[in-house]
Amino acid sequence: MVVADLKFEGAKETVSLVEKAGGKGLALGTDITDRAQVQDMVKTTIGTFGKFDILVNNAGWDIMEPFIKNAPVLWDKVIAINLKGPIFCTRAVLDHMMERKYGKIVNIGSDAGRVGSSGEANVPVGRFTLPWAMAC
Repeated sequence: MVVADLKFEGAKETVSLVEKAGGKGLALGTDITDRAQVQDMVKTTIGTFGKFDILVNNAGWDIMEPFIKNAPVLWDKVIAINLKGPIFCTRAVLDHMMERKYGKIVNIGSDAGRVGSSGEANVPVGRFTLPWAMAC
């Protein structure tokens, strides 16, 4: 199992738990908003394990504040992490999975776009949109 996270220490901690349970793991510091880092993560994973079977797009971020106070820089960050990051990760593994005729991609989204969430107007843009973007 590869745990790719911007917070490398957290990734290492997760891999430690996987290994204590008898699994094999690799922690990678990866900023999913940076396509080059995502491509390096995929290359390192394939180089270490020989294949990339399952991608779980689980990254997400937001900040609780009223919509009226949201600055454009906040929206850019939310879209980069919650929408573009998973798209970058998915695209980075697709050729490998298609060549092998095997692979699973799991996208963790949010119901916030359907039901709303007080103080989180920015969440639906990325997390709720993700399944629609990946359906194409």
